[in-house]
Amino acid sequence: MDIKLKKSKALIVWLCFFIGICIVAGIITGGIVLLKEDYHGFLYALDKAFFKLDIKDTLEFKHTISLRFHMLAEALTDENAEERLKEVQSNLEKEGQNLIYYAKNLQNGVKLSNSETDFGAAAKGFPNLPDGYDYYIFFYGKKMTIEDSGKAVNIYDKNVYNAGYSVLKHYGYLSEDIALVNPILSKCHILLIVKKDIEEVDGQESQLYQIKQDLNDLKSFFGRIFIVFLIGWVLIFLSILNRVTKKEFDVKIGNFLGKFWIEIKIIAALIILFIVVLISYRYDSIGISMLQLLAKIFTVLIVIWSLYFVFIDLLHNRKKVFYNNTINSLIKVYRTFERKKPFQKGMLLRLYVFIAAEAILVITAGISFIILAFGNTNKIPFLFGFLLSLAIGVYLIYRYVRRYNNTVSDIGKLIDQIEAIKNGDVKNKLQLNPDADMYNAAQSLNKIQEGINKAVEARIRSERTKVELITNVSHDLKTPLTSIISYVDLLYKEEGLSEHIKDYIKIIKQKSDRLKTLIADLFDLTKATSGEINVDFEKIDLGKLVWQTLADMNDDIEQSGLKFKVNIPESPLFIMSDGKKLYRVFQNLISNALKYSLAGSRVYVDLTAGNGKGNAGNGKDNDGKDNTAMKDNIYREENVDMENNINGFDDPWQVTAIIKNIANYEMNFTEDEILERFARGDKARSTEGSGLGLAIAKSFTQVCGGEFDIVIDGDMFKAILKFNLIGENA
Repeated sequence: MDIKLKKSKALIVWLCFFIGICIVAGIITGGIVLLKEDYHGFLYALDKAFFKLDIKDTLEFKHTISLRFHMLAEALTDENAEERLKEVQSNLEKEGQNLIYYAKNLQNGVKLSNSETDFGAAAKGFPNLPDGYDYYIFFYGKKMTIEDSGKAVNIYDKNVYNAGYSVLKHYGYLSEDIALVNPILSKCHILLIVKKDIEEVDGQESQLYQIKQDLNDLKSFFGRIFIVFLIGWVLIFLSILNRVTKKEFDVKIGNFLGKFWIEIKIIAALIILFIVVLISYRYDSIGISMLQLLAKIFTVLIVIWSLYFVFIDLLHNRKKVFYNNTINSLIKVYRTFERKKPFQKGMLLRLYVFIAAEAILVITAGISFIILAFGNTNKIPFLFGFLLSLAIGVYLIYRYVRRYNNTVSDIGKLIDQIEAIKNGDVKNKLQLNPDADMYNAAQSLNKIQEGINKAVEARIRSERTKVELITNVSHDLKTPLTSIISYVDLLYKEEGLSEHIKDYIKIIKQKSDRLKTLIADLFDLTKATSGEINVDFEKIDLGKLVWQTLADMNDDIEQSGLKFKVNIPESPLFIMSDGKKLYRVFQNLISNALKYSLAGSRVYVDLTAGNGKGNAGNGKDNDGKDNTAMKDNIYREENVDMENNINGFDDPWQVTAIIKNIANYEMNFTEDEILERFARGDKARSTEGSGLGLAIAKSFTQVCGGEFDIVIDGDMFKAILKFNLIGENA
């Protein structure tokens, strides 16, 4: 509902703007046209409408009363006085009580009057006006006096014609030598008295009343025009206040206009121009009718709104105004067809179509040129065909080259995006133009990114949840476990306990210690996987570290009954790592080998230096047998590499540690599964493993700058660690 109201509001605001502009522009245009066609008449109409409060101030009244005076003067001096008097009296009677007239020829006694008296005019030179009358004209043979509302009107000045008494001047009534011009008039008295408030005469067509009505109508007309003009400005002002809402509808107009080809817009502009020229030519004449005035106003409004729509089109569509043409539309249709084909076929099809189109244009241009050069017919169409073919050919070449460059650029962006994804950037997506050749490939790559990102986020959330759970549980267990261990120690030291009670306490102590170790492992693993563990990098000899670990676990190794084959180069194998954590790694791996190796089998501990061509060892295993022959053979082969490569040169040589053994159970799991937390290869759980040893070893190896991997080959279990070697002087 709110969306509908919002749309309606945008339409209403824009209509206010449209109507306001039409009103204001129309009225201003009408005024300009009227000023141009009848400057004085239009100004007089404005003056009469806004400043003439009484009809006696109007030119129409003065002209009409002058005609009435002339009719009386003519009747008094006409030879056919009787017929003329009847005609004049008939006309004057139409005015009713609006006009009192008294005319008398003193020479022949002819009289024409609707009053019994001249109101003392002959005796005093001016009449005593009856109640309700305020205007008179009195002529007494030589001179004329006019009075309006008690004020004398000087009609003998040079502006008398413009004052409206043109008839009086034309017929000489205002001349000082009127008696010489028409001696009969010197013996005539003529009096006209006009009512103050002119009224309608029943059954008669009073010209004076009609003048009053025309004046009132004119005032009403201009009043309405003025009100409408103000309304127009109010509507424009409202649209300005709501310009943001109006802009929403302008956007819709721009989108609508953007759907049309520029050729259609040009044709529409030419039609509008033709209409404007036609109207201007048709009504370009002296004088103007209402139809002509409306036609000119309509023409101006057409021009205004045409320019406005052109502005909106350019503002919102910008370059698209020129790109949206028939040629580009045909290309888009072809592109739609091309997109349905595989990328390779689409590119080849485009090339074939381009070659075919250029060939057709070359042939057309060639034929046109030949006819232009050697033909005798009308050459204008062929010149146009030649130029058009040339222009289209150049344009197609430009489009093809530009498209090719864009495609090459997009392929480069696609390759860069793949490289970014490879480097771990799965958030920043590749944005290409929907019309680009590589758009579908980019969208597919973006979806792959989304899938990877979702999988990574899900994995991170899962890991974080596990870490938080393990941390919380471990912390909750650690405090009571410490108390249990302390009390167990106290119980074990008590005297007088029976042997079976001591055995129970010993078992509790063993299990408590194991649980304590498990909790410590959980803490270490949690820190390692969360990246919060502190790593102290130092230069260490990996060979010595392995020997130290084996030496520390020698008792366990001897008790296991397993044979350890140790092959470690005599030359130092320096790496940058955390010795304490690597010690823990090798301790866990050797401990796993002791727990899960087949009884009486061998466990191999190998360090391979450099490029891995051979091994060198100390020549002894844990059963005391000498392996010197094996050591000498490998050492001689490896010695060259060790001297030339291990003592610190630029090549990033690696040292690889491999611990392998034969399992005492069937390994029906994968390498990834066994590296999970709490994953145990011994499904029967006949040993005391926690399932954290390998997970800790992997995490510690990685935080120490190494690589950790597991390889399962039948019953053979291999743990492989790799570290970058450094020189002795590093």
